[in-house]
Amino acid sequence: MTVRITVHKRDLEKHRELSHQLTQLSREIREFSKFCCYTPKEDFKQMTGLLEQFRVSYGVHSDQELSQ
Repeated sequence: MTVRITVHKRDLEKHRELSHQLTQLSREIREFSKFCCYTPKEDFKQMTGLLEQFRVSYGVHSDQELSQ
């Protein structure tokens, strides 16, 4: 099972440097109409810690959830 982190695009627009950092920590990025979905390369906690540092809401999902 793969864990993915979703972030609303409006939050990423407010924090452009965050978007760049999330990209560096991701092995895959999927873009949807209102949010971006990041698959962490290695450390899930590093990515969520970064989001919490910027005070950005995020969702944590399994690959099975997003395919439905």
